Amino acid sequence: MDQNFMMVVWLVALFAIMYFLMIRPQQKQKKKRESMLTNLKKGDHIVTIGGIHGYIYSMNDTMMTLEVATEVY
Repeated sequence: MDQNFMMVVWLVALFAIMYFLMIRPQQKQKKKRESMLTNLKKGDHIVTIGGIHGYIYSMNDTMMTLEVATEVY
């Protein structure tokens, strides 16, 4: 019976470690990203994942148009 209890304690400890090292930071990062995306507006300067610099020309819920140079969208 004592070995079973220790096994449960180890499993709980392992889950707690995984939560604090993997799951919680991911949730914080997701929340920060969502906050940043909801605060974007027309005229903001952004850099895409591909490294393209531009200003937001127009946007809707699913798509954003960037102005990467004068009159280039």
